[in-house]
Amino acid sequence: MRCINCNNVIPEASTKCPYCQSKVDPNQKTAPVIDMGSVDDLNFNDKIDMMKNIKEPSNKKNVAVIAGIVCFLTFVAVMLLMMVFKGSGSNVNFYSALVNQVSDYLDEHFLGNNAIGTGEYTITYSIDGNANEFTGEYGYDTKNKIVSLTGSMRDPNLSSGGIVVDPKAFDFSLYLKNDSLYGTFDQLSSNMILFPIDDPTGLLATKNYEINSLIHGVLDALDEVAKKAPQTANGSTTIDYRGEKTSVKKKSIVLNDTNKKELYILFYKTLLDDPNFINEYARISGKKADEIKQFIQNEISTIEYKYSGTSKKETYVNVYYSGNKLYRFEIDRTKDLENDLLYIDIGETKYYVTYKKDNKKVFYFTVSVITKEVQDILNKTIQFEYEDSKNKKISFTLKLNENLKPTLKKPSIDKYKNIRDLSEEEVNEIKGNLEYYTKDQTLVDKIRETFKNKCTSELNCTCEDGNDVCKCVYGSGFITCPKTDIEPVPQEQ
Repeated sequence: MRCINCNNVIPEASTKCPYCQSKVDPNQKTAPVIDMGSVDDLNFNDKIDMMKNIKEPSNKKNVAVIAGIVCFLTFVAVMLLMMVFKGSGSNVNFYSALVNQVSDYLDEHFLGNNAIGTGEYTITYSIDGNANEFTGEYGYDTKNKIVSLTGSMRDPNLSSGGIVVDPKAFDFSLYLKNDSLYGTFDQLSSNMILFPIDDPTGLLATKNYEINSLIHGVLDALDEVAKKAPQTANGSTTIDYRGEKTSVKKKSIVLNDTNKKELYILFYKTLLDDPNFINEYARISGKKADEIKQFIQNEISTIEYKYSGTSKKETYVNVYYSGNKLYRFEIDRTKDLENDLLYIDIGETKYYVTYKKDNKKVFYFTVSVITKEVQDILNKTIQFEYEDSKNKKISFTLKLNENLKPTLKKPSIDKYKNIRDLSEEEVNEIKGNLEYYTKDQTLVDKIRETFKNKCTSELNCTCEDGNDVCKCVYGSGFITCPKTDIEPVPQEQ
């Protein structure tokens, strides 16, 4: 085990660190995050403004970039893990084991007899020293497609004993059942509000689904892609890993328009040839298997057109490793017009992500997860710290106390108001109350636009004979609408 203070390896069951003399918790399962430097002290010179930091133009790009990178990391990790360990003979079994681990994890935590989870959470975040804290309870039942979340926003100084400048809170509760989201917001409205969710996949409305068929279908398709991806073994090299020169081996996948087209098409064709994936996707979406096949075939046609040129731009997907230890993932586009580089250093308890443009560091962030089990409670702490070239600093901590014997509480839903049916008086009341928290007066209108009924008779739609749904132009894309929603209302004579 490791000391939670200095991170040195110490004997199991130690109660005191022999290096720094700190007390050691024997229930600590993993080492804590490594200290990457001080974080600005939290201050509350301004009123609580839950939207201020995200809505500011200078921060919007940061939030979008971070969200995009986090979503991309999973795909990169799977591809590169498989690239390192795959080869001839039994080594290919590593990827099959990875697929099985994903399925087992879902079965253990979200499906079957373990479909229910409950607990408490605390979210504390700071952007350039301005901090907020959310605390509350969460629960989910994936089998019955139920999610509940309650919470309160408070000044973090309330729990730390510091000076509270503004005690006003923000209390809310959210309850999702199938495709209906119900919300109460004590300081904004006296109504429980219904937010109807568009469900083009049919996943929320389906009573039962075999999600493993979809997961295995996608992972098997990625497996086929990785087997055909053009790889190069670059031998040994040296990298600056966490401030130290480290000798590693390097492997690369080289991507250009030609092989991107081939790999994308291979991915979709593998899905096309998987009857389990096609049939399950068809059942969930309420479509026929032939319709799903036609949709995938359309995607293939789009890829063939998109990558029909002869661009010489190249992207290098690199992995640095030694034996079974992975040191770094890297997306290198320094040899094309983008001239940027993204790499992820893998620590024992932490991920270190760096993005460079024109050989200059643009931003840097770290992510870590700590778990600790005490009796019937599993404590998880996820920490995130971000800093960019303009000295923008963001810190985020999520603490979860997960019940190992969960029981989901279902709230009573007696009266509610559909957001589509709110009167102008009710909308203006919400806007007036919201002024305390944010100066963005368009927020309510944007939310109403998101949840409005998009399927109307005014849309330009294409309906095939025998189909109950139609393909309609909406904004810059397409949506699927029930035929009954877009048919003109008969005029009374």
